[in-house]
Amino acid sequence: VENGVIDSTVPESFEGIPIISDLKGLPEAIRESGANECIITDPNVSGDALFEVMMRSGRRRGIEFRIAPSLFNCLPRKTEIDQIGALPMITLFREPLSNAARIVKRLFDLTISLLALTIISPLWLLIALLIKLDSRGPVFYKQERVGMDGRIFLFYKFRSMSTNSDDTLHREYQKHYIAGNPEANLGDQKQPVYKLATDSRVTRVGRWLRRLSLDELPQLFNVLRGDMSVVGPRPPIPYEVEAYDLWHRKRLDMKPGLTGLWQVSGRNRLPFDEMVRLDLYYIENWSLLLDLKIILRTLPVMLRGDDAY
Repeated sequence: VENGVIDSTVPESFEGIPIISDLKGLPEAIRESGANECIITDPNVSGDALFEVMMRSGRRRGIEFRIAPSLFNCLPRKTEIDQIGALPMITLFREPLSNAARIVKRLFDLTISLLALTIISPLWLLIALLIKLDSRGPVFYKQERVGMDGRIFLFYKFRSMSTNSDDTLHREYQKHYIAGNPEANLGDQKQPVYKLATDSRVTRVGRWLRRLSLDELPQLFNVLRGDMSVVGPRPPIPYEVEAYDLWHRKRLDMKPGLTGLWQVSGRNRLPFDEMVRLDLYYIENWSLLLDLKIILRTLPVMLRGDDAY
């Protein structure tokens, strides 16, 4: 901006903090206000002009300058700033887990899944028998899901619905849910819901399995195969991903999980955007201790059947 004018339409102040629209007037404004910090928010400001002002105004007086990047929405919470020559660089994309962390998480997944399969194997036999007695069809339900980095994998569950069920209703519901308008009621309730509460496709045994989240147990095989993790974001269906905004896709940066922050923090009561924010928090703050805490919180949620349909 050669003449120093950034924007002539901005207000003079915001919540008592002076706003300067003329870069050339910034040194005088700093002197008059006694400011010790200056925040640059205009993405079009000239770098050379700003550098000159910083040298004249800030260096001698210890003024701290902050620059708000215009691409803020694409920045993760944790960023790395380094320098190539004299040019500062912000690292936007990086592996969410280091090589060592991935190995630790994988060993943890194998240990938990093998232990769980050993302990609950009698329960599997009971569930399989009840499914066969209740309705015609296979014991297991297989479906394509989207995993880490958008990779498609085959996802296993105990069958809780009648065979050859039409998914049109669920597709329509998910479209509204992801768009943030779940008030488009597709069940028989008269209030907004964040999961299809009334689904005629669900069998009698399936309703019980879903209430206790027991239909999810076969996903332990997905964990053993490496498609999933014990803890991670919920694995979406391909047609759900098609409705995602770009920032929603950040949740595909880590393997999906059997449970996660979403499941223990409100589950089906949460709007979709809030669910994604929980997933991103988990991805950016992963630790083995966090996984253990989520697993311990999952068990009572399952037993109570909180917000499950």
